[in-house]
Amino acid sequence: MSIVIRSNSFLQVILHIGIVFLAFAIILLFVFYNYLPILTNHNETIAVPNLVGVSVEDLSKKLQEAGFEMVVQDTVYSRDYRPYTVLEQKPAAGTRVKVGRKIYVVISPKTPPKVKMPDLRGMSYQMAIAKIKTLQLEVGAIRFKPDIARDAVLGQEIAGVPIKKDEYVQVGTSIDLVIGSGVGDEEFDMPELEGLTLEEAKKVLEANDLQLGNVTEDPNAEEISGIVVKQSPPARLEADKVPLYDKDGKPLTKAEREKIRKEMEARDGNKGEETTKKKKKYKKGEFDPRPRNKIRAGEIVDLTVSSNPKAKAPEKEEK
Repeated sequence: MSIVIRSNSFLQVILHIGIVFLAFAIILLFVFYNYLPILTNHNETIAVPNLVGVSVEDLSKKLQEAGFEMVVQDTVYSRDYRPYTVLEQKPAAGTRVKVGRKIYVVISPKTPPKVKMPDLRGMSYQMAIAKIKTLQLEVGAIRFKPDIARDAVLGQEIAGVPIKKDEYVQVGTSIDLVIGSGVGDEEFDMPELEGLTLEEAKKVLEANDLQLGNVTEDPNAEEISGIVVKQSPPARLEADKVPLYDKDGKPLTKAEREKIRKEMEARDGNKGEETTKKKKKYKKGEFDPRPRNKIRAGEIVDLTVSSNPKAKAPEKEEK
């Protein structure tokens, strides 16, 4: 059986073509609204679970069972989450998506990354704190030490061990700081450093919270190499070296300084004529009648050390 459509005019041809297109459109709409939703799971959605804070171990398998596919998009360190933990997810939790949708996640790395330790010494306390936080390090214990550089960083440590510049440390590590607290309020006797080795002098300065300043070498010194031959401030006051400040740190007037000078001359048996002569040099352990100089914790002491390789140690006197 065959169907023959006769068209006796151009209008009939147009009509027949229109009937064909209409039939095709009806079939297309029928397929779209009946079969396509079945093939694409139309209106069948599920809510995305909350993955933030969840360990990624076995998470991928569980998501697949729930109808999702997990894709690790990036790794970012966070001190608030454990390693291999989801930090972010997309789509967000609660979003309804079709089955089989990919869930993109950002996780924390297995081990924290490392950064180079900067040199914080000399920085102000506030600047050092900002630098530590910028590198995602933690501010640890703060220890104050008398020093003329008030509120400046004197040292950087990890668990009591000094950490040098450019050493690698893990992100999240606590950095302890030693901060200058300024010069101390109380004066004490300036330690006698002349006659000590440089290493011995350093230990004495450290024990008294004093700072080592410039170390100058003297190749013409009579003492053997490595011995401190001069210190500034000196441990003892001369008659012509009257202090500029009183015990409370208040500047002395010219009249007050003159009075002190005369008292020192009377006490030392020096009337002024000896000040231009060579001063007596007291040996180590010998009684020194000169008054002690005063100093405060945190102040700087400069040393002159013998570098004379030809100098010999003094011979011990026989008892």
